[in-house]
Amino acid sequence: MNSQEQNYADNNTIKLNYTVTDAITFVDTCWYNVINSTGDFIISNTTITDCLNTTFGLPTGDINYNITLFSNDSLGNEESSLVEFGIRTDAPVITLDFPTNNWWFTNTDNNYFNFTATDLDGIDMCRLYSDFTSSWELNETFTGVISGIQNYTTKNLSDGNYEWNVWCNDTLGNEDFSLINYTINVDSIIPNLVLNSITTTVGSQTISFNSTVSDTNLDVCKYIIYNLAGGVDSSNVFTCNDIGEANISSFATFNLTVIVNDSAGNENITSALFTVSAEEGAPPGGGGGGVPTVIIPGDMEWTLETEGGGTRYQFNMIQGSARIKDLLFENIGTSSPQIRLHCEESSDSLNLCDYIKFEETSFYLPLQKDIKHAISFNVIIPKDLKKGDYIGNIIATDDKNNIAVLTVEVNLETFGFITKIITKMGSSKIMGNVKIPYFFIFLFSVLILGFTSSYFFKKIKMPGGLGLIVGLVGGLALLLIV
Repeated sequence: MNSQEQNYADNNTIKLNYTVTDAITFVDTCWYNVINSTGDFIISNTTITDCLNTTFGLPTGDINYNITLFSNDSLGNEESSLVEFGIRTDAPVITLDFPTNNWWFTNTDNNYFNFTATDLDGIDMCRLYSDFTSSWELNETFTGVISGIQNYTTKNLSDGNYEWNVWCNDTLGNEDFSLINYTINVDSIIPNLVLNSITTTVGSQTISFNSTVSDTNLDVCKYIIYNLAGGVDSSNVFTCNDIGEANISSFATFNLTVIVNDSAGNENITSALFTVSAEEGAPPGGGGGGVPTVIIPGDMEWTLETEGGGTRYQFNMIQGSARIKDLLFENIGTSSPQIRLHCEESSDSLNLCDYIKFEETSFYLPLQKDIKHAISFNVIIPKDLKKGDYIGNIIATDDKNNIAVLTVEVNLETFGFITKIITKMGSSKIMGNVKIPYFFIFLFSVLILGFTSSYFFKKIKMPGGLGLIVGLVGGLALLLIV
């Protein structure tokens, strides 16, 4: 029912708005009754035509009532709903507009309290009562209240649970509170959350994780597992402070994100990367196994970034070319961890991993503070590779199973004429096992054609500077051909 636990000034036309649904069969009959505060039936069981919203009337005066709505379905199943309300035709009708009953505040300062008092004889004064100071007492007095116009005040409250109500009287001395005291809750503290560990098992696509959660008003814990493309692989709720389990779709690297909410809506989130492998000692692939691996998030003492300080390389390339880039590692711990490298394809793009070659796939990170250690990798594009956008995720894993991810995206000839020239200038042409920078090819062409053309122009008594133009044009032309 949409009827509210409040007082109403109109006793003649009281709206009964409600919704009845049945998931198995259809609703058969709806009916209601109304009982006053002394237990007398004012309206006996009354059938509602076609279970539609309706109206009813009650006697004048200041009386509280209970209305009970009943409904059954075609199988004879019956349910009911009860709402308490009041009629106030003498005393003022007070509506507690905000906060509503059982409202949660997430901050302690300047919380609004709004109410509306209505009376045909005019309002004399209103008073806010509360237990904000632990005792039920007068908190604030309002004068100059206009009937039907909302009033407000703000209060600073500490975290806790409270009740509030408003009393008003009219110019004839009739007085009353709102129908019931409203409960409010203040919780300004986010839940405490620690992801203690993630356990994977070789050959299994089921993981478990352990987290510690604490909060005065703890509500729900849930997890989301993302793939490296950012898509959701799985998600679910789990019992807070219990071991959580999740199934994943493939052998690969994923991001486990744990989320905890309290009843006020405060939220805390933490996440960690993990890899599940199909076989022992290998990156994700195929095979069997059964060896558990425990990952301790927060135990990572090194960083990985691009040459520009980010986590993603993105550049253009052409068919039959190569580029070299650095992975920059920094040791921020007290030991020299062994780090292993492999590449995983992205689920929503063409696979670049087949064309990434590492300078080395396993190394010990030197214990050098504030110094970045570079490990190079090559992107070598075959001449016949089809055009498109390619992505590979470079995975770095240490001997404690901590993981860092760096994404490489290559746009292979999905660009225009000018961009193609610029791209070639920063790439190398592959000739057998030899990589020749396109810039050297361009520079060699400009010098040869430029000097040759200048000599020719001088012989026919034309400006030798035209040779430079011929050299530049010829060099650009050669760039587009080779």
